[in-house]
Amino acid sequence: MDKLDEALNIVKENESENQSIINFIEDNPIFSVEITGHSVLVRGLSDQAWIYISSNSRPEFKKLVKKINKEDKFFAAIKEWMLPYISVGRKLVWDLKTAMYVLPDHVELPKTTNEVHPLSAKDADYIHKHSIFNEFVDVNYFRDRILKGYSAGIMKDNRPIAWILTQDDGALNFLYVMKEYRRQGLANSVILALTKKIRKCGRQPYMYIEDSRNETIRLATNLGFEKKETVHWFSLA
Repeated sequence: MDKLDEALNIVKENESENQSIINFIEDNPIFSVEITGHSVLVRGLSDQAWIYISSNSRPEFKKLVKKINKEDKFFAAIKEWMLPYISVGRKLVWDLKTAMYVLPDHVELPKTTNEVHPLSAKDADYIHKHSIFNEFVDVNYFRDRILKGYSAGIMKDNRPIAWILTQDDGALNFLYVMKEYRRQGLANSVILALTKKIRKCGRQPYMYIEDSRNETIRLATNLGFEKKETVHWFSLA
């Protein structure tokens, strides 16, 4: 068994907590793995060279932190208690604080009330133009996620008017409905359709949501998603 297989076996011991790191390992090129006991650090590449960490042991985690160097700049889904240890002595460039929402296996989902289809690569430019995230990710990332991940969209006149995709670790993200089509249940329909697709593929649906996004939180919790822990996405200089 190589080191990456060993790391994957460790994080799969607690799949519900480690969905992000499991999916990132399985779906992206991993170029470095560090293991201390039952704690894991992986470096992999999507739009940036990201670091994911899984640990429930502070002594093990402190040993892992010593293996982080100044070339490590982008950190994903990091538990709140870990942030001060990782950022000590370095400048925090940006920090996105979110809560993880997970859909338990026992939750039954209702039928989708609108016609929903997967997005295609030709939709990437349009989605990037209208996305609230277009300052942070370029159009190639959206194109990559459409081609390699899961997506759901509602179309009108051959243009998407509502959509949602999965990010590079499998979390539901980038939910958007064009302003003139809001308050019609379209957001609920695309979330529901994508959630069912992810379940059908044998994965647990989850998403990261900022506390300020009240409408998205309401949609998620109404479908049965449950709030778990707070995590951070951040960059260091």
